[in-house]
Amino acid sequence: MPNDFFMEERMELELILNAAVGFLTNLSVQFPVLVSVFAILYLVGLGFKLLREAFTKFVKESPSTKDDELLEKIEANKIFKAIAFVMDLLIRFKKV
Repeated sequence: MPNDFFMEERMELELILNAAVGFLTNLSVQFPVLVSVFAILYLVGLGFKLLREAFTKFVKESPSTKDDELLEKIEANKIFKAIAFVMDLLIRFKKV
């Protein structure tokens, strides 16, 4: 019976998810400062990404090519690449 198989799989998945949610809830109760720090880091990373995307779109749509060259120069900078990498990790840490 295929329905029984999927029902068993779904029950196992719900059990695992409930355990994970319980663990994270207990962790957040024990360490509320840690939750605040992660929330702030996530918001900083998200803000960086949104500003970067808006600025890139603005530069690409402007008629001038000087700003395009400046954007390419900034994005090629090693320090900017490192900052962008860290900010991207701050947003994606929950997906890892």
